[in-house]
Amino acid sequence: MEETTNADCLIKALPKKWDLMKIFQMILDDKHIHKNEKFTDTITIFPSEYMKQMSLTTEERSDFLLKSKQKSEFLEISVAFKVIPSIVIFQNFIPGQVYSVTLTIRNASNILHSLKMSSNTDPYFSVEHKGSLGTKIAPGMASVYSIKFVPMENRDYEYQLTFATDSETFNVPVVAIGPRPILDFPDIIKIPSTAVKVISFKTILVRNVSEVAAVFRLFSDNPKFSVNPCKGLIEKNDTVQFTISFVSDKSGDFEANLLLRYEIGETIGMSLKSSAINANVRLDRGSLRLDETYFGLSRSKNFTIHNRSDYIVKFHWMQYKDKESDEKRKTE
Repeated sequence: MEETTNADCLIKALPKKWDLMKIFQMILDDKHIHKNEKFTDTITIFPSEYMKQMSLTTEERSDFLLKSKQKSEFLEISVAFKVIPSIVIFQNFIPGQVYSVTLTIRNASNILHSLKMSSNTDPYFSVEHKGSLGTKIAPGMASVYSIKFVPMENRDYEYQLTFATDSETFNVPVVAIGPRPILDFPDIIKIPSTAVKVISFKTILVRNVSEVAAVFRLFSDNPKFSVNPCKGLIEKNDTVQFTISFVSDKSGDFEANLLLRYEIGETIGMSLKSSAINANVRLDRGSLRLDETYFGLSRSKNFTIHNRSDYIVKFHWMQYKDKESDEKRKTE
C-alpha cells in the first residue's frame, strides 16, 4: 500500500483557495511575471516579489491598485465607465476587525449614463453608496462606494458587485486573500563552478516566514540541476537546509529555473547558475610506439596520467574521442 505523508494529508484537507498567480497577472507588470519556456502553462514570480506582494496591508494594496494599471484582458471592462480599482483586494486581515475600500465608478464617456449597482446579501461584505442616490451619471462625474469587509476567520473570501447601465452590464470582483506559506528562498542561486562530470553543491538555509505551514514541491527545468529535499512540509518559523546540485557532461555556462510549487498551486521561480570546465588532466606523451615483436611474445611501455586540477577524477578507456562515438560504435 502506498505510504501517505503528512504533506499529502494536509493537501487533501485544504479548502479551495484563490489562485494568486491569476490575480498577480491582473495587477502586476509583465517584468514581475514570468512564463516558463519548458512548462508553458506555468506562471512564476520571484521569491522577493512574492514576499513583497504578500506583505502588503489592505490599505497598501488599495494604494498600489490606484497607482498601477490593471490588465484589461483579465478583467471585465466597461465601455462607458472607468472602474477604480478594477478589482478590490483585502489581505493581511485580522478576524473580527472591520476593513473598508473605496470603489469609484466614473463616467468616461461624453454623454449622460444611468448606473445601478446590485449585490447579494453576504455576512462578511456590505456596500455603502457615498453621496446622492441619483441613478444618472454625467460625463466626468463619478459614483463612489465604500465596500466593508468583516472577516470571521483567516481564510479566502469572495464577493462581486454588478453594475447595470443603459447599454451594458459589468462586474467588479472583490477578493479577500487569507494567509499563504512563504519560504524565503533567494531569487538567484549560484552554484560553484566545477569540472565536467564532477558534481558541485550549494547549501542554503530557508525559513518559513509566514503564519501557516508550507507544503511544497521543488523541481528544476534542466536535468543538470537538482535539489534535495524536493518536497516536504515546513511549519511556520521553522528552518530547513536545502542542497542544490549541478553536474554537466559538457563544458560551458549553464542556467536553469528552480520552481517552488506550493500545495494550492502558486509557483515561485528562482534562477540557478553554474559552469563546468574541462579539468586539467593530461598524458605525459601524445602517442606511443611499440617495438616490433614475435608471435607469442609481447611488448609494453609505460606512460603517466597527470591530474593538475583541484578535483578527484575517475577515468576509463575508450576507443573513440568522445562518449557518444564510443557508445554508438558499441551498438553497431
